[in-house]
Amino acid sequence: MSKYTKNQIEHAKQQVQLLLASRGMTRHQLSFELGYGRDAVTSWLNGRVQLGKFQVQCLCDYFGVTESSIVGDPEELADYKLYKDGRYICRGPLKELSRIIGKDAGMLKYYAELHAQGKKTGNLTVVRSEE
Repeated sequence: MSKYTKNQIEHAKQQVQLLLASRGMTRHQLSFELGYGRDAVTSWLNGRVQLGKFQVQCLCDYFGVTESSIVGDPEELADYKLYKDGRYICRGPLKELSRIIGKDAGMLKYYAELHAQGKKTGNLTVVRSEE
């Protein structure tokens, strides 16, 4: 079974909420439609039960969407740590880091690749986090 990252799980929760709203459905209705107990979808969305590959596939089949529509692109949602002058600043997906510091996400990814090769990137260091 493929394990999703924390960011993918959060993305999936948001996507399911949007899909429910677009259909005018409640969590209980979706649970029933999928053949689960009344609170199954609520348990997935509040984190009491880990959302796994099988549940995601059920959601994809029901809503007629792809897996990446639900859980997002793992590369795009990967966590990175940002350091400036050797001091830890923050952690998040590249788009979020880009918004925070005003640098292009593509450039930050390039910095991460350089760091992985052991090369210096000036005063900014970007490191991909392992979950």
